[in-house]
Amino acid sequence: MFETNNYVPCLTVDFSKAFDTVNHNLLLHKLNDLDLPDFVYNWLVSFLIGRSQTCIVDGVCSPVVDITRVLFKDLA
Repeated sequence: MFETNNYVPCLTVDFSKAFDTVNHNLLLHKLNDLDLPDFVYNWLVSFLIGRSQTCIVDGVCSPVVDITRVLFKDLA
């Protein structure tokens, strides 16, 4: 498209921090209620896997804590 157009429309979304602030179990239950296709559900779950968080207050950093409250939907 770059060769034939002056511009190429593109939409990018960074979900990386959005899921650190919600209850993962509650979110997954609500997503499951939407009856999404498994690949969409699991794509969203992938944003929750292997994540960690920490907090900095007055320049003091807390220990890094893994976020491990996620289960994949059964693909069978």
